[in-house]
Amino acid sequence: MVAPISHADELDPFIALELPPGWVRGLLEPLSGSFRSDDPLESALFEALTGSKPDSAPTSNTVIFTYLAGYDPGIDRPIDSERQLSIKYVAEQDAFGVRAAFDEGLVETVPDARDWLERAMPRVEREMDHRRRFWVALSDIHGLGQQGIDNLNGEYESLDAVASATETELADIPYVTDDLAPEVVEAAEQFDGTVPDAPGDRAADCADDPLVVDTSDLRPFSDLFEN
Repeated sequence: MVAPISHADELDPFIALELPPGWVRGLLEPLSGSFRSDDPLESALFEALTGSKPDSAPTSNTVIFTYLAGYDPGIDRPIDSERQLSIKYVAEQDAFGVRAAFDEGLVETVPDARDWLERAMPRVEREMDHRRRFWVALSDIHGLGQQGIDNLNGEYESLDAVASATETELADIPYVTDDLAPEVVEAAEQFDGTVPDAPGDRAADCADDPLVVDTSDLRPFSDLFEN
């Protein structure tokens, strides 16, 4: 595997790591290397931000892992930060910054960072798959909308729990009106657990590895969905 852009050698173990189904990885595109300053503090700040020395070719120091399974770019704009994990090599500390929507910190070794990733990935999968099941079961209810579904997803551990709730309890959830509550119960009761593939599943299957990730783009993986 050949990385598409220059990157810190310390990221190699994470670029070579075999990914579970539905995941893609990308090297975070660094800031441009076209910078010059005689101020050593400015130069040091530039190097810390980009992983590159001034006037050198930009070098990525961060690899991002994104769970695309179940992702629909027509619904989630921009892509949910909850889907992403990142590992950044911090050269000045010879350590790795790890980050998720639910956790962040600094670890000293590659095995530590790999252990963190192996714990974090299943959590992301569980949360995103849970959200996907709620969307499939409830998205045909006219007037409920994404916000109503998200609120139900945040309140209840499962669709079985939604089906067991009273209509009064459901109507206390923001965006779930008295008229919609019976429809929510019925949809949850009838859900058979079948979750069809989403565009993200197909994109993950055909994505080059690793990708180049430009986080200035609200939809940095949009090119994967063009076909």
